[in-house]
Amino acid sequence: MRTRQRNAEERSRQGNDEERPERTRRDPPKSERSPPKTTPKAPPRTTPKAPPKTTPKAPPKSVSASTANTANAATNEGVAGSSADVPAAQQLRNLPPNASEELQAELEECLDMINWCGASLTRESLSDLKNEDRPPAIVTDVVEAVALLLGQPAEGWEKLKKLLASPTFQERVQKLNFHQNVTRETFRKLRDCLQQPEFDEEHIKSVCVAVVPLAMWCRAIGVYLSKTKFRGGTEIRPVAGAGAALPTTPPPLKERTSRPPTAVADMEFSPDIQSMSQEELSSVENLTISRPDVGSILFHGSTDCSNINFELIVRLEIGEVLVYPDSSLKPPIGVDLNKPATVTMYQCWPPNRNKMLQDPGSQERYKNKIRKMTEEKNAQFLDYECSTGIWKFSIEHF
Repeated sequence: MRTRQRNAEERSRQGNDEERPERTRRDPPKSERSPPKTTPKAPPRTTPKAPPKTTPKAPPKSVSASTANTANAATNEGVAGSSADVPAAQQLRNLPPNASEELQAELEECLDMINWCGASLTRESLSDLKNEDRPPAIVTDVVEAVALLLGQPAEGWEKLKKLLASPTFQERVQKLNFHQNVTRETFRKLRDCLQQPEFDEEHIKSVCVAVVPLAMWCRAIGVYLSKTKFRGGTEIRPVAGAGAALPTTPPPLKERTSRPPTAVADMEFSPDIQSMSQEELSSVENLTISRPDVGSILFHGSTDCSNINFELIVRLEIGEVLVYPDSSLKPPIGVDLNKPATVTMYQCWPPNRNKMLQDPGSQERYKNKIRKMTEEKNAQFLDYECSTGIWKFSIEHF
């Protein structure tokens, strides 16, 4: 009996032992069922939705920023005006084969000028243009040339005013990739515009100062393209020095925009003619008329000042020296102020002067450019310094 009982108990324990693994085998499914409730569902809530919110939008922002930074770094050495750096950097890769150092320097000056002109545009100057109802013909011609380069050719001042009033106009001028966008046909039309005798920066300064940066911008682009992308054909006259104007024969007053004259109160006279008697005024030796921070004119020899209306005859402004702006008032050579004189102009800064001041070679090239331009205007070059912006030259008469 005892043996049977022990055998029964052993069989009972063995049966229990065999059942326990079955229960432990059932336990894992409970733990295995819990992950499907959390792990498989968690990724759909986070991983698939997160990328559309961040990944697709982030690259455009970072790429554009890095592109701008790369362009700025590539062109900071020779270009002023960050908004135009990207086109300028691209143009530098399009030098003609075996380009000489002189040509490379000239093309770099063109790029400097293009960016300088773009940076010189202000809301005030554009507002002055937009407020013109019947501008002189040359002003219309300049803005038409700008519209042509921007790929939006327009005729008629009303249409051109809308272009100037566009909130993106200034940015489009500064960021134009002219080497890529200007076609041969567009270049041909631009060259025709630039070949007009009236399309002269010095002349335009006597007509409408506000449009001068746009005129120089067009010419610099034309010169650059004529020496790179569209070589050959009629040569385009290079750009004159920025901020500098030699005496020119301006158009009649009725064709010019109305601008206030330089008041006598703003002029300084040496010797002091206001304290002279009528007899002393009839023979003033080496008369000098000047404006602080603007410039001066020294009239050599004896000058009869007894009947001169200086306010009508002399205009001294930054970047502008005019004597007898109304040619109908000009006397014969040697009479009154139409005589030999030495002109000194201040604030005639080169484009991107900060870079140029660090490069003696660039300073010398720009000085030679001013010398050549002075001689082309039948004046005698005396001196020019990039560091001071002072330009001196002499003329036989006005």
